Amino acid sequence: RKSGLFMLKPFRFFWWIFLMFVATNIAKYTGDFHIKVITAPHYGNEQYLATNLWLTNSLQNGGFWLKNGSTLRPVIEFLEIEPNTESARAMALKVANLSFGIVNFVITPYTTALTIPVVEVMDAAGIMAGSATSSGSSSWRTETSRKFNYGFSIVTPASSYMQAALTRYRFEDALTVVAFYEDCNYSKEVAEGAAIFASKLGMEMLSIDAIPCNDVDSQIVRLEYLSEKWKELDADILIASSLFSSCKEVMIILKMKNINFKGIAFPVPCSNTIVDDIGLDARYTVHTGIFWDRRLSGSDYTELPGSGHYKHYIVGDESESSAMLFSDDYEKYVGEKPNFLAALHYAIGYVIQSSVEKADSLHVDDIRSAISSTFIQSFIGGIQFDPFGLNGWPAELTYQFDVENVFQIISPFQSATLDLVYPMPTWEERVLINRPFKYKSEIYINVVAVVLIAVSVIFIGAVYRYRKTTIIKTGQPLFLVLILMGSIIAYSSVGTWMIYTTSALCNIRRWVLTTGFVMMFGALFSRIYRIQNIFNRNLNQTSIITNTELLYIVISVISFELLILGIWQVVSISNYTEIIHDPVRPSTNTLTCTWTETDTIFLTMALLYKTLLVIYGIFLTIQTWSLKYNLFNESKQIAFSMYNIVFFAIFGGVFTASISGPEMVEISYVLRSVCILLGTFISVLVILIPKLVYVNKDISVDWGVERERGDVNASTIQTN
Repeated sequence: RKSGLFMLKPFRFFWWIFLMFVATNIAKYTGDFHIKVITAPHYGNEQYLATNLWLTNSLQNGGFWLKNGSTLRPVIEFLEIEPNTESARAMALKVANLSFGIVNFVITPYTTALTIPVVEVMDAAGIMAGSATSSGSSSWRTETSRKFNYGFSIVTPASSYMQAALTRYRFEDALTVVAFYEDCNYSKEVAEGAAIFASKLGMEMLSIDAIPCNDVDSQIVRLEYLSEKWKELDADILIASSLFSSCKEVMIILKMKNINFKGIAFPVPCSNTIVDDIGLDARYTVHTGIFWDRRLSGSDYTELPGSGHYKHYIVGDESESSAMLFSDDYEKYVGEKPNFLAALHYAIGYVIQSSVEKADSLHVDDIRSAISSTFIQSFIGGIQFDPFGLNGWPAELTYQFDVENVFQIISPFQSATLDLVYPMPTWEERVLINRPFKYKSEIYINVVAVVLIAVSVIFIGAVYRYRKTTIIKTGQPLFLVLILMGSIIAYSSVGTWMIYTTSALCNIRRWVLTTGFVMMFGALFSRIYRIQNIFNRNLNQTSIITNTELLYIVISVISFELLILGIWQVVSISNYTEIIHDPVRPSTNTLTCTWTETDTIFLTMALLYKTLLVIYGIFLTIQTWSLKYNLFNESKQIAFSMYNIVFFAIFGGVFTASISGPEMVEISYVLRSVCILLGTFISVLVILIPKLVYVNKDISVDWGVERERGDVNASTIQTN
């Protein structure tokens, strides 16, 4: 109409532009691509949500883009079935009876039992069928050929699950393998696939055995029998193709019978339950398979960055994980994080779209060829179909529980967060046993200490028995007993320096050895102090030092030592700590008492005090060295005793401080104990034996030479 708005000249140009735009887009749109999604109630929700998210993203991008610039719009219909084979086959036949133009693609329900009947019907009808299950790959292939021309599965077959784990073990020079599987399709396929890959890697499969499926009691009986067989075979690696219950049971039996493998590998189902079942005993086991939950967390698999190209989360140039991008988008769309079923079914949608676009055709053989040549690094991992229609990309993610029972990636290398712990620590190596007399040397040393204590007690009895003899009188029985009591304390100190350590022992040891030393030499020096005092004055003087006065001196010497130790104890209470030599093998770790700067200060004070005692003792021995009365002159014995103690103290301290490491712990303990026991015992012998040799001999003591200062007799020395 001439009067219409279209005829107005100012608007004609815009109308032509609008009509051309409509015509162009109508020309690009060439039709619909019909996809039937067959779902089962138990798994249908994830399949429905993930497929709809893919559909939404695809439509937002304009659908399927063909090479001539035209597009196909994906149209999806969901068909729910009862979860049984008959229902799946019936629905498949219903879909297959529709014309080719209405059904371009079928997505099967999850689980092999429901998938295979659908794929069989679709294959016979010449319709492509995609699946998210392939655990029973024998259902998809024979040894040499594929069973379905038009079926494919996006999941890595269970037979490939152990490939990465065995490859990693072989890299560590593992050579022999034993395996068991639960007599179910999935578990059996994992074990059989492991045997094939072990052979390819040059590893010897020593045995592969079945246990009952889903019968815990029967599994335990069978595993106990197999464990004895494994013990004899002594293989490097155990492939434990378990499902759920046997994961726990096999580890319990191995620990109970102390059977140790250098490596143990489980397929993925065990990874979800084994820590809850056996706790820290799960450490260092290797787990392999398709870890969707860990991949979708985005933090574990840094090898797969992605920009979310076309909202299909394929690897790009961004640093963010493509799996994380998918997880975030799914959560925004659904309101919860995706599980592995959601991830798989979204990926199926993308494979369909990329294959149609690559084929640039709706013909089923062209699409099949495009799928066969698919090579995608996606958020679910690699997608590359083998000649049998299965995803031939290996299950490259392999994990190991670390020392803290945390999952760590060990393969692929470029994504590893942990070096493979190989060989695994044995059951005995996993625990630091802190108990008395763990080593035989501790028993021997303490037996020797008890014997020496008994010897000192006998010496005390002998001193008391012969206290009225001249030789014992001149030796002053009270102070000889103090020397022997000090030796008993010193001997007992080796019980506080054992390899076995507690907080109490850490605090007691600082008291015992030093107190014994001070008591021995306090008594010894007090005696020589009296002799020096007597023989370096005019003998006409009647003033002498009594035993009581000397006892006060000894008590003062010991009290000052106890004062230092008491303040030290109050200021710094010691505890014990574990020195980590090997975090994987705690049995090699050692326990030691804590040490602070405060401890160093007080130790320096205590050593300085003992040094002054020794120096003063040396001074006294020099003063009496030339004494001409053999009955009283003990300067040589005292000098030798001091030399003996100093020698063993320096030798033992320097040598034990210079050796370290778990392999030297016992040597250090033995050396330190020998120095304490031998140094103390020799000093006691040097002082006591010369006296006891003469105690029962009725002889006249040769006073040696003519006295220069008058008469001296035993009563002058033995003063009450």
